This record gives sequence, C-alpha cells and structure tokens, in this order.
Amino acid sequence: MTRTRARGLLRHNNSKLDSFLKRNTSRDVYERIRVYEPCVVKKVFMHVILSDERVYLSEYQPRALREALSFRHIKSIELLQRQSPSASVLNALMRRTSPEEQEEEKEEELHLYGMSPSS
Repeated sequence: MTRTRARGLLRHNNSKLDSFLKRNTSRDVYERIRVYEPCVVKKVFMHVILSDERVYLSEYQPRALREALSFRHIKSIELLQRQSPSASVLNALMRRTSPEEQEEEKEEELHLYGMSPSS
C-alpha cells in the first residue's frame, strides 16, 4: 500500500491486502487507513489495520474485514516506554511522523482502556 508522506504512515507493501482493502472498503475509509501489520490473534495469523477511527482485523489471506475496536469507546490511553515491535501499529496512531522517523524512535507499548458501549 503506497501513500504519500504527507497523507499516510504505511510501512509495508502487501499488494494482496491493499487490493482487498480497496475493493472491500469505501473510498473514504480506505483513505483513512494509516498502517497495517501482521499479528497473531488467538493463535491465528492475521493483519491488524489501523484507520483514523477504528482498528480492523483481517485473515492472513484476506477474505473479510471486521471491526475490532472503535476509538470512540476509548476512555484513556497510557504509554509505557518499552522496546516492543508489536506496538508499532498503535504507535502510528499516537505519532503523526514518517516511517523513517518512526524506526529511529524507541517502540512503546500502548495500553487502551475502553468503556462499555452500554455505559
């Protein structure tokens, strides 16, 4: 997925995932995607996709896109200094910098505290 430096923070080129996202999301949602990375969820290899408003999950061979988290349910965010490569997707949300600048900085762990939709 290729973005201009001014618009996006994408770090990886995954043509299958990129074309899947173009086909299965509205243009508005697609343009708000900041970054995606591979991850493991309940012993299943998936992709986590971070947009301006939500976090999505998709299978490794993308077949469906499901919303994992909406940021409107986040009550507070706490950053802890730590070297953790798995936190880089969520770091993109916190920092609006280029991929080169992100790699130079230390990785951080992000703790999200959500509110129940019923409260």
